[in-house]
Amino acid sequence: MTTLEPQAIVGEGWIARHYRPEDKPGVLKLSKYHYGTRDQAFEEYIDWYGGESPAGRATVIVGEDTHSREIIGFSFFMPVIVKVGNEYGVARMGGNAVVHPDYRMRGIFGSFHKVAKEDLADSWFSYGFPKPKALIAHRKGGRVPVSDLPLLIRPLNMRQLAGERLKSPLLRVAARAGWWVASRTVWRQPTPDPQGIVVRHEERFDASFDRFWERIADKYEIIIKRDSAFLNWRFCGYSFRPYRLLTARRNGELIGYLVTRCTKVECVPTGLIMDLLVEPGPGGDRAGQLLLAAATQYLTEAGMSLAGCLMLPHTHEYRILRRAGFIDAPARFAPQRFMLLAQSFSNHTPAEYLTRAERWFISMANHDAV
Repeated sequence: MTTLEPQAIVGEGWIARHYRPEDKPGVLKLSKYHYGTRDQAFEEYIDWYGGESPAGRATVIVGEDTHSREIIGFSFFMPVIVKVGNEYGVARMGGNAVVHPDYRMRGIFGSFHKVAKEDLADSWFSYGFPKPKALIAHRKGGRVPVSDLPLLIRPLNMRQLAGERLKSPLLRVAARAGWWVASRTVWRQPTPDPQGIVVRHEERFDASFDRFWERIADKYEIIIKRDSAFLNWRFCGYSFRPYRLLTARRNGELIGYLVTRCTKVECVPTGLIMDLLVEPGPGGDRAGQLLLAAATQYLTEAGMSLAGCLMLPHTHEYRILRRAGFIDAPARFAPQRFMLLAQSFSNHTPAEYLTRAERWFISMANHDAV
Protein backbone atom coordinates (compact mmCIF):
# COMPACT_ATOMS: atom_id res chain seq x y z
CA MET A 1 0.00 0.00 0.00
CA THR A 2 1.43 3.41 -0.97
CA THR A 3 1.68 5.90 1.89
CA LEU A 4 0.75 9.40 0.76
CA GLU A 5 2.37 12.63 1.86
CA PRO A 6 0.08 15.66 2.36
CA GLN A 7 0.94 17.19 -1.03
CA ALA A 8 0.02 14.06 -3.02
CA ILE A 9 -2.83 14.23 -5.51
CA VAL A 10 -5.03 11.20 -6.16
CA GLY A 11 -6.75 10.75 -9.51
CA GLU A 12 -8.77 7.97 -11.07
CA GLY A 13 -6.37 5.04 -10.97
CA TRP A 14 -3.25 7.12 -10.30
CA ILE A 15 -1.34 9.09 -7.67
CA ALA A 16 1.05 12.03 -8.13
CA ARG A 17 3.58 12.36 -5.32
CA HIS A 18 7.22 13.09 -4.49
CA TYR A 19 9.89 10.73 -5.77
CA ARG A 20 11.33 8.11 -3.43
CA PRO A 21 14.58 6.14 -3.86
CA GLU A 22 12.63 2.93 -4.49
CA ASP A 23 11.02 4.62 -7.53
CA LYS A 24 14.30 4.71 -9.45
CA PRO A 25 13.85 1.39 -11.35
CA GLY A 26 10.40 2.53 -12.48
CA VAL A 27 11.70 5.94 -13.56
CA LEU A 28 14.50 4.28 -15.53
CA LYS A 29 12.07 1.86 -17.15
CA LEU A 30 9.77 4.68 -18.32
CA SER A 31 12.80 6.76 -19.40
CA LYS A 32 14.06 3.93 -21.60
CA TYR A 33 10.58 3.42 -23.04
CA HIS A 34 10.20 7.12 -23.84
CA TYR A 35 13.76 8.17 -24.78
CA GLY A 36 15.21 4.95 -26.20
CA THR A 37 18.97 5.41 -26.51
CA ARG A 38 19.01 9.15 -25.83
CA ASP A 39 20.88 10.63 -22.86
CA GLN A 40 17.79 11.03 -20.69
CA ALA A 41 17.39 7.25 -20.55
CA PHE A 42 20.75 6.85 -18.79
CA GLU A 43 20.90 6.20 -15.07
CA GLU A 44 23.72 8.74 -14.84
CA TYR A 45 21.42 11.42 -16.25
CA ILE A 46 18.71 10.58 -13.68
CA ASP A 47 21.30 10.76 -10.89
CA TRP A 48 22.60 14.11 -12.18
CA TYR A 49 19.34 15.91 -12.90
CA GLY A 50 17.52 14.34 -9.98
CA GLY A 51 20.41 15.04 -7.62
CA GLU A 52 21.91 18.24 -6.30
CA SER A 53 23.16 21.43 -7.95
CA PRO A 54 25.13 24.20 -6.22
CA ALA A 55 21.73 25.78 -5.41
CA GLY A 56 20.24 22.73 -3.71
CA ARG A 57 18.51 19.42 -4.31
CA ALA A 58 16.11 18.77 -7.19
CA THR A 59 12.41 18.25 -6.64
CA VAL A 60 11.20 15.18 -8.55
CA ILE A 61 7.51 14.31 -8.81
CA VAL A 62 6.27 10.94 -10.05
CA GLY A 63 2.96 9.52 -11.14
CA GLU A 64 2.12 6.00 -10.01
CA ASP A 65 -0.59 3.60 -11.17
CA THR A 66 -2.57 2.70 -8.04
CA HIS A 67 -3.17 -0.88 -9.21
CA SER A 68 0.08 -1.99 -10.88
CA ARG A 69 2.35 0.36 -8.85
CA GLU A 70 4.12 1.18 -12.10
CA ILE A 71 5.69 4.62 -12.51
CA ILE A 72 3.62 6.26 -15.25
CA GLY A 73 5.15 9.73 -15.30
CA PHE A 74 7.64 12.13 -13.76
CA SER A 75 8.81 15.74 -13.79
CA PHE A 76 12.08 17.30 -12.52
CA PHE A 77 12.69 20.77 -11.05
CA MET A 78 16.36 21.64 -10.46
CA PRO A 79 17.26 24.75 -8.40
CA VAL A 80 19.79 27.19 -9.87
CA ILE A 81 21.06 30.57 -8.70
CA VAL A 82 19.66 33.41 -10.79
CA LYS A 83 20.60 37.08 -10.99
CA VAL A 84 17.66 39.42 -11.57
CA GLY A 85 18.70 43.05 -11.79
CA ASN A 86 21.20 43.45 -8.96
CA GLU A 87 19.77 40.72 -6.73
CA TYR A 88 20.34 36.99 -6.48
CA GLY A 89 17.72 34.33 -5.79
CA VAL A 90 16.75 30.78 -6.72
CA ALA A 91 15.02 29.73 -9.93
CA ARG A 92 13.94 26.26 -11.00
CA MET A 93 15.10 24.69 -14.25
CA GLY A 94 12.12 22.52 -15.15
CA GLY A 95 12.53 19.60 -17.50
CA ASN A 96 12.50 15.86 -18.12
CA ALA A 97 8.70 15.73 -17.89
CA VAL A 98 7.16 12.51 -19.21
CA VAL A 99 3.74 10.85 -18.99
CA HIS A 100 3.27 7.35 -20.43
CA PRO A 101 1.09 7.53 -23.58
CA ASP A 102 -1.55 5.26 -22.01
CA TYR A 103 -2.12 7.82 -19.23
CA ARG A 104 -2.17 11.10 -21.11
CA MET A 105 -5.15 13.48 -21.16
CA ARG A 106 -6.05 12.47 -17.59
CA GLY A 107 -4.68 15.48 -15.70
CA ILE A 108 -1.51 13.73 -14.51
CA PHE A 109 0.95 16.22 -16.02
CA GLY A 110 -0.83 19.20 -14.45
CA SER A 111 -0.82 17.48 -11.08
CA PHE A 112 3.00 17.34 -11.02
CA HIS A 113 3.25 21.13 -10.69
CA LYS A 114 0.56 21.17 -8.03
CA VAL A 115 2.39 18.56 -5.94
CA ALA A 116 5.67 20.49 -6.36
CA LYS A 117 4.06 23.83 -5.47
CA GLU A 118 5.25 23.86 -1.85
CA ASP A 119 8.82 23.02 -2.87
CA LEU A 120 8.82 25.73 -5.54
CA ALA A 121 7.41 28.42 -3.24
CA ASP A 122 10.90 29.50 -2.13
CA SER A 123 11.94 30.09 -5.76
CA TRP A 124 11.50 33.33 -7.67
CA PHE A 125 10.39 31.56 -10.84
CA SER A 126 10.70 28.41 -12.90
CA TYR A 127 11.50 28.14 -16.58
CA GLY A 128 11.65 25.46 -19.24
CA PHE A 129 11.50 24.59 -22.93
CA PRO A 130 8.37 22.50 -23.55
CA LYS A 131 7.66 20.58 -26.71
CA PRO A 132 5.08 22.40 -28.86
CA LYS A 133 2.44 19.72 -28.29
CA ALA A 134 2.69 20.26 -24.52
CA LEU A 135 2.29 24.03 -24.74
CA ILE A 136 -1.41 24.07 -23.90
CA ALA A 137 -0.88 22.00 -20.75
CA HIS A 138 1.90 24.35 -19.63
CA ARG A 139 -0.23 27.42 -20.25
CA LYS A 140 -3.06 25.90 -18.19
CA GLY A 141 -0.58 25.37 -15.36
CA GLY A 142 0.30 29.07 -15.22
CA ARG A 143 3.46 29.16 -17.31
CA VAL A 144 3.70 32.11 -19.70
CA PRO A 145 5.63 32.39 -23.00
CA VAL A 146 8.75 34.54 -22.90
CA SER A 147 10.08 34.09 -26.42
CA ASP A 148 10.92 31.68 -29.18
CA LEU A 149 14.66 31.02 -29.23
CA PRO A 150 16.15 31.13 -32.72
CA LEU A 151 18.12 28.05 -33.66
CA LEU A 152 21.25 29.42 -35.28
CA ILE A 153 23.12 27.07 -37.60
CA ARG A 154 26.27 27.12 -39.67
CA PRO A 155 27.00 24.36 -42.21
CA LEU A 156 30.46 22.88 -41.69
CA ASN A 157 30.46 20.20 -44.40
CA MET A 158 27.86 21.05 -47.02
CA ARG A 159 28.53 17.98 -49.16
CA GLN A 160 27.94 15.68 -46.20
CA LEU A 161 24.98 17.72 -44.94
CA ALA A 162 23.27 17.88 -48.33
CA GLY A 163 23.64 14.13 -48.72
CA GLU A 164 22.06 13.53 -45.32
CA ARG A 165 19.18 16.03 -45.52
CA LEU A 166 18.30 16.52 -49.18
CA LYS A 167 16.75 13.63 -51.08
CA SER A 168 16.88 15.09 -54.58
CA PRO A 169 20.29 14.88 -56.36
CA LEU A 170 19.53 18.24 -58.02
CA LEU A 171 18.88 19.87 -54.64
CA ARG A 172 22.10 18.40 -53.27
CA VAL A 173 24.11 19.90 -56.11
CA ALA A 174 22.37 23.28 -55.75
CA ALA A 175 22.94 23.33 -51.99
CA ARG A 176 26.63 22.51 -52.35
CA ALA A 177 27.06 25.18 -55.00
CA GLY A 178 25.21 27.74 -52.88
CA TRP A 179 27.39 26.99 -49.89
CA TRP A 180 30.57 27.18 -52.00
CA VAL A 181 29.62 30.72 -53.05
CA ALA A 182 28.40 31.81 -49.61
CA SER A 183 31.44 30.45 -47.79
CA ARG A 184 33.68 32.61 -49.98
CA THR A 185 31.56 35.75 -49.77
CA VAL A 186 28.97 36.65 -47.12
CA TRP A 187 30.07 33.94 -44.66
CA ARG A 188 33.80 34.24 -45.16
CA GLN A 189 35.17 35.26 -41.78
CA PRO A 190 38.83 36.25 -41.57
CA THR A 191 40.42 35.43 -38.23
CA PRO A 192 40.85 38.72 -36.33
CA ASP A 193 44.17 39.91 -34.99
CA PRO A 194 44.36 38.26 -31.54
CA GLN A 195 45.91 41.41 -29.99
CA GLY A 196 47.24 39.42 -27.06
CA ILE A 197 44.20 37.11 -26.73
CA VAL A 198 45.03 33.43 -26.41
CA VAL A 199 42.37 30.78 -27.15
CA ARG A 200 42.94 27.32 -25.76
CA HIS A 201 41.20 24.14 -24.66
CA GLU A 202 40.84 23.67 -20.89
CA GLU A 203 39.44 20.82 -18.82
CA ARG A 204 37.59 22.55 -15.98
CA PHE A 205 36.19 25.88 -14.86
CA ASP A 206 38.63 27.34 -12.35
CA ALA A 207 38.53 30.36 -10.03
CA SER A 208 39.11 32.72 -12.97
CA PHE A 209 35.50 32.03 -14.00
CA ASP A 210 34.33 33.46 -10.68
CA ARG A 211 36.32 36.64 -11.33
CA PHE A 212 34.97 36.76 -14.88
CA TRP A 213 31.41 36.42 -13.58
CA GLU A 214 31.92 39.29 -11.13
CA ARG A 215 33.04 41.52 -14.00
CA ILE A 216 30.27 40.66 -16.47
CA ALA A 217 27.30 39.81 -14.21
CA ASP A 218 25.57 43.11 -15.02
CA LYS A 219 25.71 42.49 -18.76
CA TYR A 220 22.20 40.97 -18.71
CA GLU A 221 19.22 41.57 -16.42
CA ILE A 222 17.99 37.97 -16.02
CA ILE A 223 20.73 35.35 -16.20
CA ILE A 224 21.56 32.09 -14.44
CA LYS A 225 24.72 32.68 -12.41
CA ARG A 226 27.61 31.34 -14.47
CA ASP A 227 30.28 30.91 -11.83
CA SER A 228 32.66 27.96 -11.61
CA ALA A 229 30.30 26.01 -9.33
CA PHE A 230 27.41 26.10 -11.81
CA LEU A 231 29.57 25.53 -14.90
CA ASN A 232 31.42 22.56 -13.38
CA TRP A 233 28.08 21.06 -12.28
CA ARG A 234 26.57 21.61 -15.73
CA PHE A 235 29.47 20.48 -17.92
CA CYS A 236 31.94 18.39 -15.90
CA GLY A 237 31.99 15.35 -13.67
CA TYR A 238 29.92 12.87 -15.67
CA SER A 239 30.60 10.75 -18.74
CA PHE A 240 27.30 10.45 -20.59
CA ARG A 241 27.76 13.84 -22.28
CA PRO A 242 31.33 14.93 -23.02
CA TYR A 243 31.77 18.67 -23.53
CA ARG A 244 34.76 20.72 -24.70
CA LEU A 245 35.66 24.04 -23.10
CA LEU A 246 37.50 26.78 -24.99
CA THR A 247 38.72 29.90 -23.20
CA ALA A 248 39.89 33.29 -24.43
CA ARG A 249 42.41 34.95 -22.11
CA ARG A 250 44.47 38.10 -22.17
CA ASN A 251 47.48 38.14 -19.85
CA GLY A 252 46.03 35.01 -18.26
CA GLU A 253 42.72 36.66 -17.36
CA LEU A 254 39.50 35.24 -18.77
CA ILE A 255 37.61 37.50 -21.18
CA GLY A 256 35.32 34.91 -22.76
CA TYR A 257 34.57 31.21 -23.06
CA LEU A 258 32.71 28.76 -25.29
CA VAL A 259 31.49 25.20 -24.60
CA THR A 260 30.83 22.71 -27.42
CA ARG A 261 29.38 19.23 -27.69
CA CYS A 262 29.51 16.76 -30.58
CA THR A 263 26.32 14.75 -31.04
CA LYS A 264 23.74 13.70 -33.64
CA VAL A 265 20.50 15.57 -34.23
CA GLU A 266 18.09 13.58 -36.38
CA CYS A 267 21.04 11.48 -37.61
CA VAL A 268 23.04 14.58 -38.63
CA PRO A 269 26.49 14.95 -36.94
CA THR A 270 26.05 18.27 -35.19
CA GLY A 271 28.36 20.41 -33.10
CA LEU A 272 26.40 22.31 -30.47
CA ILE A 273 27.57 25.67 -29.16
CA MET A 274 26.30 25.02 -25.65
CA ASP A 275 27.36 28.31 -24.09
CA LEU A 276 29.13 31.43 -25.32
CA LEU A 277 29.72 34.41 -23.08
CA VAL A 278 32.23 37.24 -23.56
CA GLU A 279 32.99 40.52 -21.85
CA PRO A 280 31.30 43.64 -23.28
CA GLY A 281 33.10 45.83 -25.79
CA PRO A 282 35.67 45.34 -28.54
CA GLY A 283 37.71 42.86 -26.50
CA GLY A 284 34.67 40.64 -26.16
CA ASP A 285 33.93 40.97 -29.90
CA ARG A 286 37.44 39.82 -30.76
CA ALA A 287 37.39 37.03 -28.17
CA GLY A 288 34.05 35.77 -29.49
CA GLN A 289 35.29 35.69 -33.08
CA LEU A 290 38.45 33.83 -32.07
CA LEU A 291 36.49 31.35 -29.94
CA LEU A 292 34.05 30.61 -32.77
CA ALA A 293 36.88 30.25 -35.29
CA ALA A 294 38.56 27.71 -33.00
CA ALA A 295 35.26 25.93 -32.30
CA THR A 296 34.26 25.59 -35.95
CA GLN A 297 37.72 24.29 -36.83
CA TYR A 298 37.50 21.70 -34.05
CA LEU A 299 33.95 20.65 -35.00
CA THR A 300 34.87 20.34 -38.67
CA GLU A 301 37.89 18.20 -37.84
CA ALA A 302 35.66 16.08 -35.57
CA GLY A 303 33.46 15.25 -38.58
CA MET A 304 30.44 17.40 -37.77
CA SER A 305 28.23 18.44 -40.71
CA LEU A 306 26.55 21.33 -38.93
CA ALA A 307 27.04 23.67 -35.97
CA GLY A 308 24.01 24.87 -33.98
CA CYS A 309 23.25 27.25 -31.14
CA LEU A 310 20.28 28.76 -29.28
CA MET A 311 20.64 32.48 -28.58
CA LEU A 312 18.22 35.39 -28.20
CA PRO A 313 18.56 38.06 -30.92
CA HIS A 314 19.12 41.05 -28.63
CA THR A 315 22.32 39.64 -27.13
CA HIS A 316 25.91 40.60 -27.88
CA GLU A 317 26.74 36.92 -28.43
CA TYR A 318 23.99 36.56 -31.07
CA ARG A 319 25.59 39.36 -33.10
CA ILE A 320 28.98 37.66 -32.84
CA LEU A 321 27.47 34.36 -34.00
CA ARG A 322 25.86 36.05 -37.00
CA ARG A 323 29.17 37.64 -37.98
CA ALA A 324 30.75 34.19 -37.76
CA GLY A 325 28.38 32.85 -40.43
CA PHE A 326 25.53 31.49 -38.29
CA ILE A 327 22.03 31.99 -39.68
CA ASP A 328 18.51 31.33 -38.39
CA ALA A 329 17.76 27.71 -39.24
CA PRO A 330 15.47 26.97 -42.18
CA ALA A 331 12.52 24.76 -41.25
CA ARG A 332 14.13 21.64 -42.75
CA PHE A 333 17.04 21.86 -40.29
CA ALA A 334 15.08 22.77 -37.13
CA PRO A 335 14.11 19.60 -35.22
CA GLN A 336 11.43 21.47 -33.27
CA ARG A 337 10.27 24.87 -32.10
CA PHE A 338 12.26 26.11 -29.09
CA MET A 339 10.07 28.24 -26.81
CA LEU A 340 11.10 29.60 -23.42
CA LEU A 341 8.30 29.56 -20.82
CA ALA A 342 8.44 30.88 -17.26
CA GLN A 343 6.24 30.88 -14.18
CA SER A 344 6.51 33.43 -11.37
CA PHE A 345 6.42 32.48 -7.69
CA SER A 346 7.63 35.78 -6.23
CA ASN A 347 7.06 39.54 -6.25
CA HIS A 348 10.71 39.82 -7.31
CA THR A 349 9.76 38.47 -10.74
CA PRO A 350 6.09 39.04 -11.62
CA ALA A 351 4.84 37.35 -14.78
CA GLU A 352 4.72 40.59 -16.75
CA TYR A 353 8.39 41.20 -15.88
CA LEU A 354 9.49 37.73 -17.00
CA THR A 355 7.78 37.98 -20.38
CA ARG A 356 10.13 40.75 -21.59
CA ALA A 357 12.58 38.65 -23.62
CA GLU A 358 15.12 41.49 -23.91
CA ARG A 359 15.87 41.08 -20.20
CA TRP A 360 17.06 37.47 -20.57
CA PHE A 361 20.27 35.68 -21.43
CA ILE A 362 19.59 32.02 -22.26
CA SER A 363 21.65 29.39 -24.05
CA MET A 364 21.75 25.61 -24.35
CA ALA A 365 23.54 25.60 -20.99
CA ASN A 366 20.13 26.32 -19.47
CA HIS A 367 18.48 23.34 -21.18
CA ASP A 368 18.68 19.96 -19.45
CA ALA A 369 18.18 17.82 -22.56
CA VAL A 370 21.41 18.68 -24.44
